[in-house]
Amino acid sequence: MIRQLDEETIKRIAAGEVIERPVSVVKELVENAVDAGADEIQVQIRDGGKSLISVTDNGSGIAKEEIETAFLPHATSKISSFTDLYRLHSLGFRGEALASIVAVSDVEAQSKTAEETTGIALRYSEGKLVERKTVAMGTGTRIVVSNLFSHIPVRRTFLKSDVAESNAISRFLYTMAIGHPEIAFRFYRDEKRVLQTGKQQTLEETLLVLYGRSYQDAIVPVQGQGRYRLSGVIGNNTYYRANRQMQFLFVNGRAIMADVIRESVESCYRSLIPNGRYPAFQLFLETDPENIDVNIHPNKMTIQFTEADKLQEMIRQSVQEALYRKPTIPGEEEKDLFATPEESYRRIIEQYAWPTKQSDSAQVRPKKEPLSPQQEERIEKIHIDRTVDENTYSPNTTQEFTLSSDESGLFVQEEVNSPISSEEEDRREQSSFFSSSEEEEYGPLPTFSGLHYLGSLFRVYLLFEERGRDALLIMDQHAAHERVNYERFLKQATAGTIVQQRLLKPVILSLTDEQEAAYSSRHEALIGLGFDVASFGEGRVVLRAVPTLFRSANDAQLLLDLLDMPIDHADEYDLLLDQMAMKACKASVKQGDRLSDAEVIALYEQLCACRYPLTCPHGRPTVIRREKKDFEKWFMRVK
Repeated sequence: MIRQLDEETIKRIAAGEVIERPVSVVKELVENAVDAGADEIQVQIRDGGKSLISVTDNGSGIAKEEIETAFLPHATSKISSFTDLYRLHSLGFRGEALASIVAVSDVEAQSKTAEETTGIALRYSEGKLVERKTVAMGTGTRIVVSNLFSHIPVRRTFLKSDVAESNAISRFLYTMAIGHPEIAFRFYRDEKRVLQTGKQQTLEETLLVLYGRSYQDAIVPVQGQGRYRLSGVIGNNTYYRANRQMQFLFVNGRAIMADVIRESVESCYRSLIPNGRYPAFQLFLETDPENIDVNIHPNKMTIQFTEADKLQEMIRQSVQEALYRKPTIPGEEEKDLFATPEESYRRIIEQYAWPTKQSDSAQVRPKKEPLSPQQEERIEKIHIDRTVDENTYSPNTTQEFTLSSDESGLFVQEEVNSPISSEEEDRREQSSFFSSSEEEEYGPLPTFSGLHYLGSLFRVYLLFEERGRDALLIMDQHAAHERVNYERFLKQATAGTIVQQRLLKPVILSLTDEQEAAYSSRHEALIGLGFDVASFGEGRVVLRAVPTLFRSANDAQLLLDLLDMPIDHADEYDLLLDQMAMKACKASVKQGDRLSDAEVIALYEQLCACRYPLTCPHGRPTVIRREKKDFEKWFMRVK
């Protein structure tokens, strides 16, 4: 028998969709405080918010004659018609928050506007108003929520532990503090203060309070323009985490979750940080509200974008530009056995300005020494493409060192000079991936002329003394050659000049249904990536050539791997290209390979010529630096 539910049941079902757990209550009340213009917001909880949640703000308050209406379902001051949903500038707008909270808990509310001499206090129990009185208070609002889900014991059973619920609230308040550095937030958990930020802070100041000096030193500013305006900061190549808890995205001030944005940012770190690690970022998008739809989910954290593909491309370009502008040689944070407890952990590797090619032997300016505005501006423009030495550079030739394999499997240094046509020059000028906008005078690695090669350690690590710096560079020969091969393949693909190796005997492969569907979808991309592959009857393909860089005893396996890749993306070429480039390590020198001095020089020069020479394609360091003072501490020569 079909029957209409009673009003109380309808209210509780609707409330359960809005208020899922304690953090839902905090979110709704804090967002209302922000919309009310508060610049001070205090949150207190007990037992993970299950027994008590208190939110106090100094916002505009609610007038006496309107406060009861504010607790009715779908009562709001944010919108007046459906079309207003597409012109939103506020965080809250549905008018469900207060009514839903009242339906699932006991509530006490106090509020006062600046025009009123006294405030008004209401008390709700079991969804009904049980008390109304006048109170003395300052301008603003205070709402206390107790006994959450006490009337819905089944829902309370499914809440997580007090610690887990508290952590969710803490995470949300971190989000709000980052998104609104102009607001002072205070958070107390079981009477203990766990968060406090100041008013009118910059984003960088707020991040210093929340995450400490190590992250503040690692952040890089990001800017982008278009239909969407991008700002904020990202962690550099040395700062990453095992989870995504330091990733924050705001659209018109609203914290959101958007996989398309997250994937765009993370794709820029591929090959720059280790696999299984995630970058940190705090990014802000501003746009006309008509370009987004925030009315697609009750929690208002999932939105849709107009021209999402253009937005993704703008973000990728902006983040890439920021990452490649001022890289840091990866180092380690390790315990100094001889330091004081306060100094036990510190960063060994410091970011610094590189000497110009006219003064390679000059002393490097320490990071802590202040730079002039002109020097800061110059360093900001750093690209990491290797500058060709002025004494050997000729405008109508390309000059590079290549590592090629002879019959013995060793790598030898070859100098290659080839004329460049005007069309080639034009193509290089237009390439956004490999060209530089101006001649560079800095680089992330010193030129080989500024080094003295000391030898190999364990047939893995190549040791170089930096002249005039009292420092040791340690290069991983395998990781370095991986980066060289990775970028060489990307460069060939960008120029459309991938070198093929014809197979002595074509290979016929039988495909599964899934592989055959993938082949049909990716055939053009595979051709562009250097495969000579064609259909050979139903369910079969014939492979006649592979990219030279990936020639191996099992030439067919790479093709099958690419067909087996689960790709759900409109432009598969870029993802296939990246996967192939990541496999470049198979053609690299290995741990234990002995390199001659000439091969070491060639490898180092090739690494310097890379667009991003500091990590291998898997994100491991290619080079680290140790200062003389580090050795002196280890040997207790200094305190």
